[in-house]
Order: sequence, then C-alpha cells, then structure tokens
Amino acid sequence: GGGGGGGGGGNSLYSWPSHLPKHLQFPTNSGSSSINNSGPFSSTTTSSISGNKRAVASILPKAKALVLFDKAYVLGPSARKSPSSAAKQRNTSDDSKALQNSDHMIKTMLKDTVKGVETMRGQRGQKTVTQMLQFAYKNGLFMHGAVNSPVNQLVVPALRYVINWCYKTHTKAKQGGGGGDDRLKKEHILNTLADACLDCQQVQAREMLRLFRELTNQAQTLELQISGYLNTLKEGAIDLLISLKHSPLCDQDHKTARPGQQRPHLRSAYVAMAGDLMGMHDTLPSKNDRFLYDAKSEVQRILGTNNGQFLANQILHSINPNTLFNGLLTDINNQSPTADRTIDRRIVFKWAQKGKMKNPHHVFYDEEREDEFKDQTPSKPNEENMFQPFLSKKILLELLISMDFLQHDPSYSGDDEKAEGGGVKTIEEAPTKGNSKTDPEVMKLKNWLSGKINHNAIEILEKAGITKEKFANMDKLAFMKIGLKIGHAVQASKLKLELA
Repeated sequence: GGGGGGGGGGNSLYSWPSHLPKHLQFPTNSGSSSINNSGPFSSTTTSSISGNKRAVASILPKAKALVLFDKAYVLGPSARKSPSSAAKQRNTSDDSKALQNSDHMIKTMLKDTVKGVETMRGQRGQKTVTQMLQFAYKNGLFMHGAVNSPVNQLVVPALRYVINWCYKTHTKAKQGGGGGDDRLKKEHILNTLADACLDCQQVQAREMLRLFRELTNQAQTLELQISGYLNTLKEGAIDLLISLKHSPLCDQDHKTARPGQQRPHLRSAYVAMAGDLMGMHDTLPSKNDRFLYDAKSEVQRILGTNNGQFLANQILHSINPNTLFNGLLTDINNQSPTADRTIDRRIVFKWAQKGKMKNPHHVFYDEEREDEFKDQTPSKPNEENMFQPFLSKKILLELLISMDFLQHDPSYSGDDEKAEGGGVKTIEEAPTKGNSKTDPEVMKLKNWLSGKINHNAIEILEKAGITKEKFANMDKLAFMKIGLKIGHAVQASKLKLELA
C-alpha cells in the first residue's frame, strides 16, 4: 500500500473546515439526498438490495436508543448531513506555505521529539520516516499522484500547516516561551506523523488531514464540531464492520493479504461507497485509493453486496446514540486543564447567544438548577472552570434535538425493555462490559488515564474492559483492534511504558 504495508488504519476525526481557502477545502459531497431521512433509522433482519439476486442479511447489530426522561431518542437527520456547511472565512494560506529550510526543520524536530526516529523506516524499509515527511512536505504522497493531484492539493497544504505550527511551537519552547499544552500537542502530532509513515499512504493521508482539522477546530461552528465527533463513531462502526467480516486477513501484512484485503483499503472501499450517503468527512482520499477496485471486489465477495445505501443504513443503525450523548457530555464538562477536546467550549456559548436557546446562560452551571446535575460526574465545575460552559443532560439533549442530531423515537414503550429502538432505562443503568461501575480495576485505569489521552480513547478502553494489567501488555495493533485511532494507539503504547 505504499507504506509499511501492514494492517490497521487511521481515523479522521474532524470535519474539513469550509472557512479555509478553496485549495484547502474538500469538494462538496454529493449523493446524501438519496436516502429517506424522514424517520428514525430502522433495521430489519434482511434487506432487499436493488441489483442483487438475493436478500442481504443485516451486517451489524442495531444500537439501542438513548432513553432520557422516559422518552427514547435515536440519531436524527443531521447524522447524515454533509459537512460542507458554510463557515466564516479564515485565511490560512500564509501558514501553509513551504518554508525554505523545511528539510532541516523536520529533521531537527523529529530528532528532538520522537524517540528512536532515526531507526524508523517506512515504504517497506526503503526510506526513513524523516525522509518520507521531508518529501511529503514538498511534493505530497507519491502514490496519490503529482503535487497538484486532487488528494495532494489537500494533503500538501494541510501537512505544511501542521509542520509549520509544530516548528513555531518548537522554536518558542527552545527560547523558553513555549506553553505546556502546545508542547504536549506538538509531541503528539509529531509522534502520530512518524508512526503513520510506518503504515500505508492511505493512513498517512487521513492522519495528516485529521491533524490539520484538530489544529483548526476552534474556528468551526458548533454544528461542525459535533458532526466531527459523530464522524469518529462512523469511523469506529466501519472498523468494527471490517473486524467482524474481514478478520483475521484484514490485519495481515502484504506477504499474506492482498492490498484490497487489508484494513486501510477496505476502509477506503466502505467510505467510497457509503461515506457521502452518511455525511462522512474524508471521502476524497478514499475515492482515490490505488487499491479501491480490489477492496470493493473484496467487500462484494464477503458481504454479497456493495450497495452504498444499504451499507450507509447499516453503519448508521449500529451507532449508539448513548455513546454520542455521553461522549459530548464528557468532552464539554471535562475539568482537566490539558483536556484534548473535540468541542470548543467558547463555541457552545456563542451558539446559545445566537437565539438558539431561550436562556443562553443555561449552558453554564447554576446552583439554582443543581438538581439537573446531581446524577452527573462531575456534578459541578472546578473553581477555575466556573465561567466555562458546563451542561446538564437536559440542556445537552435540548441542544442536540434543536440541531437534529437526535430525534424522538415514538416506537419506544417505557414498560417494554425490548421495544424497538429502546431497551435502556437511563444512561447510567446500562453498563457495558468492563463498565467502571461493575469493574473497579477498569475504573483504576480510567482514572489514571484521565487528562493523559483523549476521552474518546478512554471510553473505548473502558468499554473493552481494559484494566491496568491488560493495558500494560498491549501493543499498537492491539489498541487499534479495539477501536483506537492510530494517533491514540501510539499515545497509549507510550503511556503503557509508565506502568512497567
């Protein structure tokens, strides 16, 4: 696949900011209007697919509904919406220009930041990671064509923006003026880029674009940021589908599996076929995957269909609205000063101020409304965060319904635990395997990781029932197999050394 040739793909976390110059924007996704968005996502045991000779069984388990205040909620129409919404213009072209000393700059930063980078080699051992990043900074990813190819027109300025930001932070730190948060972010970015170079160029493209989105996330609207968070769940559902239907071959190297049978290219196939139909954010690199035809053929061989609408419906059906709701609540209410956030809290209040809520100040904690927060953890903000948004479940639910990310599911019956779309009385009463309420050892790892790694990664580890002992014995591939994206898998692999 042009890189390490191994299994395991990266995930794109954030929506592509449409406030950027045209050369940094994704083309508008098309095709999303072909699905009926009128009601809750539904699932049946088999689906009749146009163009196929037989009915195709459901390929992923259907998620249960979110139940709050005796009503059930499922994903709404915005879950399918394209991320091409307009946002304020922000010119980043100056920050995306190639610097003349780029080779020296990249070599110095990697040597100072990435342990053992001198021995890290990609492209099946042909080049060092440093050489690969130096080349990509100037010319893009060679397997995606010339520097002016559709994918490289996105990748090159995005990578330059990321590297240039890291260099500014690196220089400032050497001069004694670098902030701790920026230094940690720079280390995370450079380690992620270096590790991505050990994988194929599809993974490299996704990681470069994702890191760019992380750095420009604060300039997006709240809708785009929530859509970006939901995109991680779509990515996770695709990875789960690949694990369920294509394992163990999908995670074998090029000596055992053809490129079209490997996880990064299978992911490209699913995104290329269904991504636009469910509003995913990174369809262009997937559509330009060199092994797309082979990967699509493999999907057809395994599933008996490559119908994009069927695949989009199945993937969306499997996404648990509890995970979306709890993840956003945890992200916004996180009290750690070094939290790696998906949602910019300042944007939450700006959204509320624009007449989106009857009382904009309800996005803050209020002792007069303390009953709204009593069942949450934490139940109130720290002193230093007292003037930052802190949402109750009631207000977050109101916010998500107003944006159409959630909608009421009338099929749920409060007395019927097995009613379609329902099944859990409250979020707290639905522990999953390894939930901290039933497994104190998992809770110990969760508490230890708090503030050290993205909350979404912590949630995945918790759901997988990972204890400190298990964590200490896992490697990068093991972390990715349970659903961590490549950047967080790299972080986790480094953090486990502290437990040794």
